[in-house]
Amino acid sequence: MRHLIWILCFSMPLFATANPAFQEANNDYKNGNFAQATQKYEALLKQNKVSPELYYNLGNAYFKQNQLGKSILNYERALLYGANADVAYNLNLVRDKVQNEPEQIQAFFLRRWWDGLRRFMSVDAWSVWSLLFLWAGIAGGCLWLLAVAREQKKGGFIAGTVLLPLSLIAFLAARSNRAALTDSKSAVVMVENSIVRSAPDELGSTIETLGEGVKVIILDKIGSWYKVQLSNGEQGWLTLNLIEKI
Repeated sequence: MRHLIWILCFSMPLFATANPAFQEANNDYKNGNFAQATQKYEALLKQNKVSPELYYNLGNAYFKQNQLGKSILNYERALLYGANADVAYNLNLVRDKVQNEPEQIQAFFLRRWWDGLRRFMSVDAWSVWSLLFLWAGIAGGCLWLLAVAREQKKGGFIAGTVLLPLSLIAFLAARSNRAALTDSKSAVVMVENSIVRSAPDELGSTIETLGEGVKVIILDKIGSWYKVQLSNGEQGWLTLNLIEKI
């Protein structure tokens, strides 16, 4: 049964984009030409043809070539652009194959709730909903102030007090997603057995050895070194060539 799930999740890419070059790459993927499909997907990214579908398909193509780091990297990027639940599901399946990943400390439940909410839609979608809630809330406030009938005033008051906070939440979700897109603090380890050191120097002691595909948080940068935080809360240093920003 588990093998069937893997086959269903990674056998076909998404076909949500009408770009002919994208369709050509999808056909290569469907025919098992994963290296060719990867090259064509990457070429589209260089042309700034960015979409969650493109990142998702590229993640699938890299997985088929057993490149876990690049697969996870592109799934994570797909999520930043508002991808659907299929991407998150595939991402979790691939993460199960990652080796030498530190034990993860569960984030505070409000943090988990917020991350799940903001990823539910893209920046543009959250922005549109923010404006819709704002204008609807203002309309409710105007109805409360100007209406004569008691029921209308009550309805306007309820609409204003509910929709205006929703507008703020949608705005914050859009801003949070935009910040993640423009300056992501997360990165993925791209090289197996990457050594996290206690100092930004090859002579620094080994804190942890990470497997390809492990996700880290970037805290600082000195020269050719990144200071990172691991999922277990430990901090150390990795060279730039070992990780890639999401």
